Amino acid sequence: MKNNGEIWLDETNFDRYKPAITFLVSMQPEHLAQLFHWLRPLLEAAYGELGQPPEQFGNQLITGLGQILATPDIDAPIKLKRESVLYQFADPAFESLPDVQKLLLRIGPQNRQQLKDWSESLKNALLAEQALD
Repeated sequence: MKNNGEIWLDETNFDRYKPAITFLVSMQPEHLAQLFHWLRPLLEAAYGELGQPPEQFGNQLITGLGQILATPDIDAPIKLKRESVLYQFADPAFESLPDVQKLLLRIGPQNRQQLKDWSESLKNALLAEQALD
């Protein structure tokens, strides 16, 4: 959204993410953790076929969830800039964040918090289920 020649992240765009977030958080983290551990040998084999160490798949998943949880909580309007076709964050601190965190800034505070809460539950369920293995 433009305001006095400046470009700001438009809050009306946050609504387009709600169906995906609602669908994702409707899944029970405990059930997903059980499914993950049941499918783990297949997932690790597929990860290995991509040239990655298969035994690291679970750690990468936990690391990814950690990045989601580490996303800064920004409730203030976010200024953007457009130097080419794509919009970027005007604040270099935001632009230097990992891609997943930049995406989470763009989905809005309410969606972001729902996803972070769910991700924390999933991470805890994965780690608890792993302790049972």
